[in-house]
Amino acid sequence: TATLATGAVETRGGLLAKPALLVLAMAERTPPDLAARLTQSLDTGTGHALVLLDEGAEPHEVAPHCLTDRLAFHADLSHISRHAIRTCAPADDDTLQAARDRLARIKLPQDTAAALVALAVRFGIDGLRAPLLALRTARAHAALFGRDVAGPEDLAAAAALVFASRATQMPEHPDEDQDPPPPDPPEAEAQDADGPDQQPDGPPQDMLVD
Repeated sequence: TATLATGAVETRGGLLAKPALLVLAMAERTPPDLAARLTQSLDTGTGHALVLLDEGAEPHEVAPHCLTDRLAFHADLSHISRHAIRTCAPADDDTLQAARDRLARIKLPQDTAAALVALAVRFGIDGLRAPLLALRTARAHAALFGRDVAGPEDLAAAAALVFASRATQMPEHPDEDQDPPPPDPPEAEAQDADGPDQQPDGPPQDMLVD
């Protein structure tokens, strides 16, 4: 209408022009062009928060990987009835604003990034996006609980929230209850030291002639 009234092309900012909470229902049916636009918007860092509602019934009915790979958290409610979900009171506005103000000052311990990358590898997670999301989650978790430095509890929460849905294998742990093998007997050690191919001194007994 504005273009027809003025005789010139008039453009206005659309839904993605300003940071907003975006909820995409039936995400498993997202067409490629929309997935590409949302992906580009998330990568530009405009501050959008995207929630995908995956309502697929079949294994192949899933949201586009380009979108799910950029979301930090995954919540599977398929086996939970609405009556079993316990609601909790959300944080008040003052607490959330204080966390937002503190977020920019949150520090991470040294070698935190390397530790999260190594943990992601042990879980069979490819790529660096998951560790980066875990770092951001750890900082946000610390800010929400009023800490200026992300501690072990923040890193553990971040790993559980980000890595759990992406893991393709379980890390192997050494069996601490297994007893160590018994030491070799002295005879075996002496035989190994002499060597298996060493011949005894003198001729063999079956070659002696009376």
